[in-house]
Amino acid sequence: MSEKYKTMPEWADLFFDKLAQYGSQEAARRSCEQAGFKTKAPSTVSNWKKNSSEFRKRFDEAKIRHCEILEAELARRAIFGRDEPVVYRGQIQYQRNPATGVLLRDEEDRPIPVTIKKYSDDLLKLKLRAEMPDKYGGTEGIAIAALARAKDHEGDTVAPAKAELVDRLKRLREGKRAELKLIDGGQKQLVEPSK
Repeated sequence: MSEKYKTMPEWADLFFDKLAQYGSQEAARRSCEQAGFKTKAPSTVSNWKKNSSEFRKRFDEAKIRHCEILEAELARRAIFGRDEPVVYRGQIQYQRNPATGVLLRDEEDRPIPVTIKKYSDDLLKLKLRAEMPDKYGGTEGIAIAALARAKDHEGDTVAPAKAELVDRLKRLREGKRAELKLIDGGQKQLVEPSK
């Protein structure tokens, strides 16, 4: 390692903070330049990653922090929703005092819009697939569940689970899916299609 790469550059702390925030090496580098640091070119960061294990480690940590930020935002939008302004006839609607009809304003004297809470079903599905792949992961979930069952049986090999998985995937490709059928007494039972 060259002497140049033994001490972190003065722009490193800001770079890693912005990398965690934006997830983009180029955006982080530009933020450093806007703050007055000279990072010269994208190759500067690449050279530091190549020549300094400490820089590489902090770079990887910043990327992990960025993923955590993304995941928190995904959960917020999927579970807690986001406020979206109500638009009527192309105009944003604003809150009014019911007695006087005067617009309500925030601390910065801006009118307060009427909002409705919007949730993202797609993000919620994505989160469920990631957190519970055996239940919500589609074909991949079937594979994970089959392998998990194989690991549950001590002494068994993975071969029976692999055979089951291959068979289930083949049936899925052929469009044969398990169905709920009514049995005696009106109870429902999951019935696998015939092989």
